[in-house]
Amino acid sequence: MSTLIAIISGVNSYIYAASRLLFAMAKDHLLPQTLSEIHKKFRIPYKAIALTFTLASIGPLLGREALLWFVNIASFGTALVYLYVSFLLYRQRRSIALNSNRSELYVKTMGITPSIVSTTFIALLLHLLWLHHHFIPLIAITIYTLIGLTLYSIRRKGLNSKR
Repeated sequence: MSTLIAIISGVNSYIYAASRLLFAMAKDHLLPQTLSEIHKKFRIPYKAIALTFTLASIGPLLGREALLWFVNIASFGTALVYLYVSFLLYRQRRSIALNSNRSELYVKTMGITPSIVSTTFIALLLHLLWLHHHFIPLIAITIYTLIGLTLYSIRRKGLNSKR
């Protein structure tokens, strides 16, 4: 019984976090705008929640191996976002230090430390996937990264042309 509760809790957390991520990306024009629609009565991103729920419901039906692929890909994506945010924190350290009560050294440390941790995590994950011949997640991670870089470059060109 406790295992079932743990699984339901994990899926619920995933649905909540992933739907908000889809919503935010749609608001920033990185995904279709329909995912950023808010329910009039409940004030929730209902289309993003519906898509995330559908994907979360299909995942366990594909079996343990496919579920591990999703976990590995999501772990990579999370670590990559963490690396990107910590890099931006390091890059903007002077303005952040000026606008907060923190010293520049503190902000610099808070940018470098997570960068090292997330880079180490990514390297270990990719190494273990390669070592155990799990090539499908590696292919998916490569495609995932290329799609992300393509969407980012398109978005960046659009922002630069507006200036």
